[in-house]
Amino acid sequence: MERMEEKHRLVREWLESVFAGEEVPEYEITPGTVEELWQLATASREKERRLKTIVEDTEQKAHEYEAESERLERVVEWVGVGMSDLSESATRCVQTNRYETTLLMPVPSSLCLALSELLERQAAVSVREGEVERERERREEELRHSVVTQATQKQALTEFSQQLSSDTKSVTNQKKSAEFFAKKSNQYQKLISSMKAELQQAGYTDNLSHAALLQTARRYRIWSHNLSLSRHSSPASRDCHLYVSMLLPNL
Repeated sequence: MERMEEKHRLVREWLESVFAGEEVPEYEITPGTVEELWQLATASREKERRLKTIVEDTEQKAHEYEAESERLERVVEWVGVGMSDLSESATRCVQTNRYETTLLMPVPSSLCLALSELLERQAAVSVREGEVERERERREEELRHSVVTQATQKQALTEFSQQLSSDTKSVTNQKKSAEFFAKKSNQYQKLISSMKAELQQAGYTDNLSHAALLQTARRYRIWSHNLSLSRHSSPASRDCHLYVSMLLPNL
């Protein structure tokens, strides 16, 4: 938070210096806006510093050339030789020195034009930097999303691998159990066949099966029950016949 406030203060100072007493346009104060303006201000001040260094160096060279030109003219005058008496190469050297001095002397109008051009280039670079920064943020967001997606897919793959391993073990166990039961079934089938053969040799028939024996026992119980009822009801039946014979006249 303190760093953002410091950047905003520097941005405000730079805008006030750029508009030079005019009212600074309103702008939205957000971390992104302050960061972009701070980068623009930093780049602008760096360009101004470089431009100032170039101007100072140019002025120094112009003064040096001018001093050298004046020194040469004084030497020529001291020797007592006029410009018309100099050789062609010497005359060309002095004229070249004067011409270079004139070229190196900074003109205010040309300096303003150069500064304006530099500011335009700086603004274009700042716009481009903003576009690059937004593109970088977009790519970073896509990268973060890809990383999250990759982590999710990796986790899902790990869980799937674990589930597959567990299912494989379960299927293997079930396969072993099925093989065990199939083996036992074959053993029991062989045992049943062997026992049937032994029963047939011993004279076993279907009438001696468990179901047939149960049915026979059930019929026997019914017959025994009926026989018991008949035995208990016979004396009473004889008494009834005797009583009836006593009541009816002997016709």
